[in-house]
Amino acid sequence: MYVCAYEQVDVTDQLSKIEHRATLIGEPGLRQMMYRTQRSSDAVRFTAGDDNKRLACTATVSDIGSALAITTLLVYRQYYCITTPLCNA
Repeated sequence: MYVCAYEQVDVTDQLSKIEHRATLIGEPGLRQMMYRTQRSSDAVRFTAGDDNKRLACTATVSDIGSALAITTLLVYRQYYCITTPLCNA
């Protein structure tokens, strides 16, 4: 998975949780087996500098080909300050 602006930044390694699943779909006699691999993380952090950059994800299945999905990142950041000497400076 890449964050793109002028250069591509690979964020795949930040998606550390990998889950594999196989599911049967359809009626008996006509069933298909669907395999799914999903990567996720609750530790991926985007910054204000990533706002409006494109996030591109490519999925490849051998003997079938690749699919590409692209979305635009919208980064909303809020600043919270607990009363400390740094906040009052």
